[in-house]
Amino acid sequence: VNGALLEPGTHYLNPFIFNAVEVNLQRQRFEMSGSDVITFLTLDGFTVTVEGTIEFAIDRGEASLLTQRVGDMDDIIQKLILPRARGFSRIEGSKQPAVNFIVGETRQVFQNDLETHLRAKSKGWGIDIKSVLVRKIVVPDEIAKINRDRELAVQDAAKYEQQIVQAQSKAELTKQEMLAIQNREKVETETKRIRAVIDAEQGQRVRVVAAEQELEVAKVEYEAALFQAESIL
Repeated sequence: VNGALLEPGTHYLNPFIFNAVEVNLQRQRFEMSGSDVITFLTLDGFTVTVEGTIEFAIDRGEASLLTQRVGDMDDIIQKLILPRARGFSRIEGSKQPAVNFIVGETRQVFQNDLETHLRAKSKGWGIDIKSVLVRKIVVPDEIAKINRDRELAVQDAAKYEQQIVQAQSKAELTKQEMLAIQNREKVETETKRIRAVIDAEQGQRVRVVAAEQELEVAKVEYEAALFQAESIL
């Protein structure tokens, strides 16, 4: 009231002498939506719309002076906070192409810079900016379609890459199966060869033994023939 701060309660004041302005010192939320939405032109000439929330509080010691300089709570929002937010957005938004506000880190950087800007510009007025949240950034359909097509292309590429990996895995599995079959056949062939060699060696030993026996028999018969021949002589 005329430079003084009154506590909550009933006060009897002469309206012709005193002007009382109600100020809420609690934490406030201002929604940047509807008629208070922020719009700006990007570097490439597209119109972008920003919706979000600004949380702030009024410094108790500066409340009286603030109401004298600006007005009530609605005046504080419409004359200080919103114009600064719009001015910053138009300047910074014009530095980036529209597509940057839906991909990459530009959106987060924009939000952080807006909060820093509002906090610095409002501090001297007794307004404490608590936080700024950019909830939604709306870009033209032609830009959004480009981004959607890009995302679909990335998803298709990932799907095809997965199919390639699966095909490579299947080919590798088939290769390992064929190698296993070849190794098994090689082992079987080698086993047959070894068995044939063993059989041949065993057959050779049998024939050698038989031949040796026949030789002994022949020796016996030869000696008998000699003995007979000597007997005849």
